[in-house]
Amino acid sequence: MELEMERKVLNKKISTYLKAIAIVMMVFHHFFAFPDRLLQEDLYTTWNLGGGKPFEQLIGEMCKLCVCIFAFISGYGTYISFKKYERFRERIIYCLKKIFKLVGMYWIALLCFFLPLLALFQKVTFSQVVSNVLLGSNSMMHVAWYVRFYIIALLVLCLYSALENRKSSWIFDVVMCFIVPIALDVLIPGNEISHYYPIFMLGYIFSKYNLYERYESFIKSNIARSAASIVVLLGLLVLRLKIGDMICHVSMITFIGPVFCYVLAFVLKWIAKCRWIEKILLFLAQYSIWYWFLHAIFHEGILPIQKIGYLPHNIFLIVIWVFIILTPVAVLLQYIYKACLKCIEVVFIKNIKINK
Repeated sequence: MELEMERKVLNKKISTYLKAIAIVMMVFHHFFAFPDRLLQEDLYTTWNLGGGKPFEQLIGEMCKLCVCIFAFISGYGTYISFKKYERFRERIIYCLKKIFKLVGMYWIALLCFFLPLLALFQKVTFSQVVSNVLLGSNSMMHVAWYVRFYIIALLVLCLYSALENRKSSWIFDVVMCFIVPIALDVLIPGNEISHYYPIFMLGYIFSKYNLYERYESFIKSNIARSAASIVVLLGLLVLRLKIGDMICHVSMITFIGPVFCYVLAFVLKWIAKCRWIEKILLFLAQYSIWYWFLHAIFHEGILPIQKIGYLPHNIFLIVIWVFIILTPVAVLLQYIYKACLKCIEVVFIKNIKINK
């Protein structure tokens, strides 16, 4: 299974690099794509282009593809894991472990970081804490919606895999990828599931049918393949600017995502040959989930904290600064998370011995 993964275009190493780039894009997106979230003017030096939106806002909006990258590579890797766990019961256990890991990290970030800071500046009620812990609300951490999405998307894909084993067909894949989310969006407009589930499912499909590998076997030349991919990507980006974010209830990032991931993977394969760049990418990827949660604190409606995030004023230095100040927190929370897992493991083993 490991050998098969390494033969994939999006192998384990490339997927790790993509996570690192995605988290950098996410920070840029949340810090500069939403000027209305700023609690004070002049928090940073804007780059005006002589009309229209400023440079940093345009780049920030393009960086919306960050969630798309995470969703796509999650779906891509899920198929490979499902091949390893052929029984439905094994797949359920695998999915529950993945969910428990993400939810556990979310709880640690919420209770050990967000709750103390928010309580210093705002009134936080017990019911609000309970609602956020149970993922019924994301009022304390606005990025927590993805945790809900991931739980639902992974379980739906797990249930679908049981049906897929009985009668595998690309028609079923298309229905699951587009028809179901479209129907859901018609019934519940603007829901987060129908917006990102297609790209999650598309990652699963690309892995299942080896679409990247087939593309590379069809166009042998690296230069021609890269040029064609960039042309398609630019065409899709222009199309998005022309028609907007949605087309027939399907987000444009669904179509842009796979092409963008492929182009980015090709670029990263060469850039990461530089040892120090690879080390930075691996480090960012290692703590990417923590960075995802933690950076949201700068846009939870607390001016003193927001000022700290925008302290350097230069848009690029702000992004670097955010990672610098959040890294010690991420490392500490990772330590707490592992300590909690160790305690749970000790208690669990102890209970087993008592029962025996």
